Amino acid sequence: MKKNLFSLLTAVLISGFAVAQSAESSVDAIVSFGTPDISVNGTNEGTLYSNGPYYNVAGTPNVSLLENVTLGMTTLGAGHAASAAIRVADDWVVTENVVVESIQFYAYQTGSTTTSTINGMTLAIWDGPPSDPSSSMIWGDQFEDVWSSSEFSGAYRASETTPTDTSRPIMISTANTAGLELAPGTYWLDWDASGSLASGPWAPPIAILGELNTGNAMQFLPDSGGWAELLDGATLTGLGLPFEVNGEVVIAGVNDLNSNVVNLYPNPTSKFLNLNAKSSIESIAVYNLAGQEMMKSSPNGKNAALDVSSLSKGTYVIKTVVNGQIQTQKFVRK
Repeated sequence: MKKNLFSLLTAVLISGFAVAQSAESSVDAIVSFGTPDISVNGTNEGTLYSNGPYYNVAGTPNVSLLENVTLGMTTLGAGHAASAAIRVADDWVVTENVVVESIQFYAYQTGSTTTSTINGMTLAIWDGPPSDPSSSMIWGDQFEDVWSSSEFSGAYRASETTPTDTSRPIMISTANTAGLELAPGTYWLDWDASGSLASGPWAPPIAILGELNTGNAMQFLPDSGGWAELLDGATLTGLGLPFEVNGEVVIAGVNDLNSNVVNLYPNPTSKFLNLNAKSSIESIAVYNLAGQEMMKSSPNGKNAALDVSSLSKGTYVIKTVVNGQIQTQKFVRK
């Protein structure tokens, strides 16, 4: 990692070196099908789950205020630039069977306008902390772009020293998670972001007035030993990261999670199409819309990855066989 590419202060933490940008409530939170790191009041947009508010001072505009004077905190944002292989992660305790359509994450690049400069994202989901060797990646990966859109959130990240600073407009970016189904459990979301400016991208922490400790997020630094706790640079208190999950609860008998369901992701995809099932996938066949067989495979495992980069852009039909039962789905080669 070339640290001279970043306008930042590197804070020495108990568990390593954190890449962080350092400083010089409108509605009640309603979390339907998950448990947040901390119960708070704030603005939440996810239809299934919100991990915490991304701003703490409502107004026009809203402000995600770093309490560098009141609380002595210094971290404006956590680095998670794909160009430097830096990642962040936070957990979600799922309490119901859910189908996840998309997940929204927050990021900014210092000096941008309110036209988003965030233009890429990768996302992996783990069944435990990504720092734990016993954890497994159950969805996504760390190289396939699942970014679908990004726009201004209506809030700026600023400090108490310069509360009207508008140099850090916070963007909300959507990751496509079509086909993702999760049973109750604790999952870790592991993501990065790309942008067209040199700064960051930076992930603003959960913003709660008067709160030093807002969660247990982690940060991956390739030059400093891997995953470590994401802590404020001065107070060394744990930080959480806001994100929103959109989707629906699985209705038994309709969207029931069972051993024959095959999940496809990411969809659309430009290179790899990942398949996941609770039982062994016996066979896979890919057809174009004219019915011609384009690819076939017999993975005989619960997970498979098809390299579809040789296919022309367009819509395809994929037929899978699990426990003798055939499932037919469509995917898009973008």
